Amino acid sequence: MPPKVWTTYPLAAILSCCCLILGLETIPACAQTDPLRGGLGFGAGAAENRPQNVRWRVGAKVVGGAARSQDVVVVLPVPTNWPEQRVELVEQQVSPQFHNFQFRTVAPGATQVVARTPVLNPNQELEIVLTFSVEITPLAAPEETNLLRIPKRINKDLKPFLENTREISFRNSRLIELMRTVVDREQPAWEQVRAIFDWVRENIESVDQMPTDTVDCFQKRQGSPEDIVGLFVAMCRHNKIPARMVWVEGTQYAEFYLVNEQEEGQWYPAHVLGLAELGAIHEPRVILQKGDSIKVPEKELAQRFIAEFGRAKGTASPTMTFMQELLPGRN
Repeated sequence: MPPKVWTTYPLAAILSCCCLILGLETIPACAQTDPLRGGLGFGAGAAENRPQNVRWRVGAKVVGGAARSQDVVVVLPVPTNWPEQRVELVEQQVSPQFHNFQFRTVAPGATQVVARTPVLNPNQELEIVLTFSVEITPLAAPEETNLLRIPKRINKDLKPFLENTREISFRNSRLIELMRTVVDREQPAWEQVRAIFDWVRENIESVDQMPTDTVDCFQKRQGSPEDIVGLFVAMCRHNKIPARMVWVEGTQYAEFYLVNEQEEGQWYPAHVLGLAELGAIHEPRVILQKGDSIKVPEKELAQRFIAEFGRAKGTASPTMTFMQELLPGRN
């Protein structure tokens, strides 16, 4: 069993985050008709893809400072249900002061748990640790892709996945000019996506650096993993293909949305980094968030990824420690 991973932050340095659920119960299944969540393509070989079971543990410890603090809030991101992922809260270790914790959804692809206490005494220690059972199903690529097409009708739920954001943008004249040579719009939609996929993998170098944005990544022909996946998303969006980032344990990938002849849509994964997988996921990981422009109450600007968050009022800031831990599943 791997050790717990706790990261300690003084309160002033903590970032923001979000959640959803109540008590020891299964998270409700997502509606398959929702274009934000519905139908990833499980492919013809899906019956052979056995679900994998793991446990995902998240938590926070709060230790009071030299003076009393008021209105202490801790927010943690948690996984939620998707067509390829089933999530159930199976265990909780919660200090009495945090027993009224709540789950909230800040966007269809982002869930958080919020724990509050009105008073934290000097040196007082509080804890919230939640363990989820997660069943993840590998995805097989569709065998027939020639009939898939770019959606002609874009409803309000899909519209955000065609728009520019602060970090994911195609507003660059050279990038727009390049797209005319990379993508042949007379080709089937899947081949258009493949052309973008291949160009990003062949021309952008992954480097160990802080994320910037997709335009910077394109201009320098290198970037962080986040920016490279974001560039693929931006190029799809410029080509009128809805696309979004997916945040999983330890990394991220992209999804793009195509429809069949009946205008029935599905999201398909694209592993832009590492093993080249277009339309398939053979080694799935715990999905933490889908989407890349999430608004949370504690932040003025939309966030590409929502992380842990804590805050308190008082003259002496408490110390907050956060944990994320992947554990073997239980049969």
